[in-house]
Amino acid sequence: MPTLQGERPSARRIGGSRLFSSQKRRRRRPRNWRGARTLRLFDTTFVVDLVNADSGAVRLAKAVDEESSLAALSVVSVYEYLFGVHFRYLRDKTLPGRLSSAAKDLARFEIIPLTQDVVELSANLHAELARAGRLIGINDLYIAATALRFDMKVVTRNVAHFGRVKGLRN
Repeated sequence: MPTLQGERPSARRIGGSRLFSSQKRRRRRPRNWRGARTLRLFDTTFVVDLVNADSGAVRLAKAVDEESSLAALSVVSVYEYLFGVHFRYLRDKTLPGRLSSAAKDLARFEIIPLTQDVVELSANLHAELARAGRLIGINDLYIAATALRFDMKVVTRNVAHFGRVKGLRN
């Protein structure tokens, strides 16, 4: 259907997602986040440390369990973790069991998807850091943007990278 010049097309749905919308996006957190005192987004390094029974990671995991905190991962961290499992055990007979264990490890966390808002914020952060000559990896940008978008604290060992992002809380 043709539109008037300057008029945005109305929302169309394909597979349940909006392609065009003139409505402002609502900034709401998912319902299961209500009541959480602290929202924590864990970086992949934390998951690896926890699986390897690092004492600091285990201590923090217990503290998060005891308080009203939401423990979350970006879908990007899920990818990084699963990539590591596949890479390490690719031609190993134990791969199916390792993937099953990985699924259990990841089930402890709320998984946060990449949304349009997060991708737009990532692009902005990428441009700012590139202009300043302080680039970080694209996966870390997505994780940082997720934390900023949902006002979450980032838990990571990689302070050198995440410390470059203004407004990010650790």
